[in-house]
Amino acid sequence: MLQDWLLIELRPRCPGWKSAWGTCHDSSGYCLSFASIAREDHQELGLLAPDQREVLFDLRVWYASSPASESTRQSMPPLGTIRVDVRPVTSIDEVLEPIADPRWGSRLARVLRLETPESGPGLALTLEPEWPSDLGGSLDVSLIHHGRTVDAGQLWLDTGQGRGWFDLPHLPRRVADGSDRASGWSLRFKGTPKRVLQNWSATRYWTGEIELPLASLIGRSHSAASGR
Repeated sequence: MLQDWLLIELRPRCPGWKSAWGTCHDSSGYCLSFASIAREDHQELGLLAPDQREVLFDLRVWYASSPASESTRQSMPPLGTIRVDVRPVTSIDEVLEPIADPRWGSRLARVLRLETPESGPGLALTLEPEWPSDLGGSLDVSLIHHGRTVDAGQLWLDTGQGRGWFDLPHLPRRVADGSDRASGWSLRFKGTPKRVLQNWSATRYWTGEIELPLASLIGRSHSAASGR
């Protein structure tokens, strides 16, 4: 059986921790390019002890016919050890600088679009190229109708992909597509530290708050669609 997947395992030397995994597909049968390694944005491995200052990982490589096929995995000898220095902190603000500058709220408002695919209405966000990769964005989102919150959730801005998505199941489709008036509907966004560390490049994060009338988003989204 052709073993055309390379699995990279970082096995932590910490009791109770899970291994971190990356995968790479060798479609040519000749060489593997590390540029094609696919990994999740983050993988939760375990909790640090308060006095912990390093984490040691054993590096192992496996071959397999598919990433999910554990029965076909063939292990190579361990390739060595990786040491990662760590520093527990009491607050995320010790690591990332909170930014409440309203100019970033204005920029955020400009890139929001309301979309209505068959699966249901949703809020799409495509970041401008000028949005700095070191500015993390994680938003608490509230859908408001005549002053009452009818839906709430969380939207994380993937600055690497430049896009985010938030489902709005409680927004009537006829309002979302412009068939019915959006009077009394609005969306509120508040910056939060939740999940912001999933942006590996972040050195700061937005903490401001904005509220947008839904009608303005609907009109903007329709204008963008008609201009395509």
